[in-house]
Amino acid sequence: MKNRTKIILTGYIVTLIAWLIYSFALTDPNLTLLNHPVWAHFRDTMVNFGYLNRPDSWTVYLLLITALFCFHIAFLKKAPNISPVKLSMLIGGILLFAYPLLSHDFFNYIFDAKILTVYGKNPYQYLPADFADDQWLRFMHWTDRTYPYGPTFLPITILVSYFTFGKFIINYILFKGLFVGTYVGCVWLLQKMKKSWAIFFATSPLVIIEGVINAHNDLIAVFFGLLGILYLVQTSQDTYNIKARIAFLVSGGIKYFSLPTLFLRSPVKKGKQHLHVFAAVLGTLGLVLYLSFTGALQPWYYLNLLIFIPYFFDTIKKFHILMFGLLISYYPIIRFGVWEPDPGVNVKNIIVWAALGINIMYIIAQKALNKSRHT
Repeated sequence: MKNRTKIILTGYIVTLIAWLIYSFALTDPNLTLLNHPVWAHFRDTMVNFGYLNRPDSWTVYLLLITALFCFHIAFLKKAPNISPVKLSMLIGGILLFAYPLLSHDFFNYIFDAKILTVYGKNPYQYLPADFADDQWLRFMHWTDRTYPYGPTFLPITILVSYFTFGKFIINYILFKGLFVGTYVGCVWLLQKMKKSWAIFFATSPLVIIEGVINAHNDLIAVFFGLLGILYLVQTSQDTYNIKARIAFLVSGGIKYFSLPTLFLRSPVKKGKQHLHVFAAVLGTLGLVLYLSFTGALQPWYYLNLLIFIPYFFDTIKKFHILMFGLLISYYPIIRFGVWEPDPGVNVKNIIVWAALGINIMYIIAQKALNKSRHT
């Protein structure tokens, strides 16, 4: 049994290292992390692979995503023999330097904080483009918008930015460290409630790709949401816990998706869900779906639903196919370099909604099969 666990861990480490390497395949050509010939050779090799050999790049991406899901399922079955926090530290340590290959938001977080810490200006009033002489703009996207996030995320990034001394490589490391630390923190909070929840979160491919590698601030919202729930769990009576309220406000103030967590007001009670729990879940889900239908369907939005693992774990863990669909919806950008390769056809959304439909049909079929076995 122990040997089998070691084999799984070894294979998982190899997969994570492969992810670390592959992440640089879509490095922005205008970005240079290090000025060293060895690094330059590695970077150029990976960029050529990612941009000039897109069919092979997509094949590698698909294989690595599939491997993550296979190991995720394996770890869920072997949960009693694994420390979730140690496992998350291993995952985070390997992926600390991974490049956010499928999103540029990470670099906007850095620059938005820089507007205040270096230039002394308000990012809610100034655009990145207002600082035309800044060399970082050559690899920035979304330079024509003011700060789009809530009031609680900016202080967190400013605190990190103050210790970077305006150096990009230090910014890169410390900001990635912020997300890795948040990821480990989420696992720690869940472990304090139930170990199987922590294992699920620690090895979730959606969390690893969107939270750790692509470093979306939704992960930080999840952390404060889980912190608030833990405060409720530690409350012995049905009450409005002040510390929980503060945690939920911080969570909701990052991107607003999780503001409905403010409806939560009692400890987690097995087998009993109150109206306020459903109000919180439906409120968050409604906001996610609203943006998915009215704007772009972004996989990282769905991280916010993982806040409700302590309430709906058995339901959430059944949606592996949907989570797989969310991650392979990057097919257009990896394979063709554009979000929609066919004019008028939203390929990305089609992939996700198809995955959701297949997932629902699978759940229904599984229930019917289980019912037939007991009759």
